[in-house]
Amino acid sequence: MRNEEDDNTGRHDAYRLNREAFDTAKDARKDTPKDSGKDTAPAGDAEPVGASETPRPFAEPMDDTPIEAGRGLTLVREKDPDFDEGAFVEGARKLYEMILLDFAAGDLTGVKDFLGPDVLAGFDAAIQQREEAGEHLVTEIHALARPVIEDAEYDNGVVRLSVRYSADLVSHISGAGNEENTSSPVRSRDLWTFERHVQSDSPNWLLIATQTE
Repeated sequence: MRNEEDDNTGRHDAYRLNREAFDTAKDARKDTPKDSGKDTAPAGDAEPVGASETPRPFAEPMDDTPIEAGRGLTLVREKDPDFDEGAFVEGARKLYEMILLDFAAGDLTGVKDFLGPDVLAGFDAAIQQREEAGEHLVTEIHALARPVIEDAEYDNGVVRLSVRYSADLVSHISGAGNEENTSSPVRSRDLWTFERHVQSDSPNWLLIATQTE
């Protein structure tokens, strides 16, 4: 993830969320075969399970930019007629915030059923590393634009959607003896990939890969 305006070094260290956990998950995918038909997420519709049970401080969208479709979305609609683009984008927005905040809190209980096995393993490893070092990740989401479906593909019954996120975040590592951080929000951009088998009984999607810029 890149700070476009200032404090590039501090941003890299503070947002270990992406550089350690996300990249670990990506590396694991190269060595671990993925069960594309597996969908362990609990049932739900337009938003992730847990969002209505435990109110969360979701940021307001920065604008109402129309949803954009990737090159393969037409094929996705043909293969999965029940696909609801609007519901997917809204659920992806809320899930992004839930994952970032729960990862920072060091407790993935509320989102683990929406994470692919490799991504979950990477997040767990990063949380454990922080705990062993006596560190805490502080993350605040000040603004989040409407996510954009950047690309889509259909592969042997599995739909994969690449979603672009743009958010204004404050994120830093704190530890014993560290002074309070008063950083200003910086713009971050992420590309997350979700997948779902069209024959799955669950309408939910699994996060299987992340990429930061």
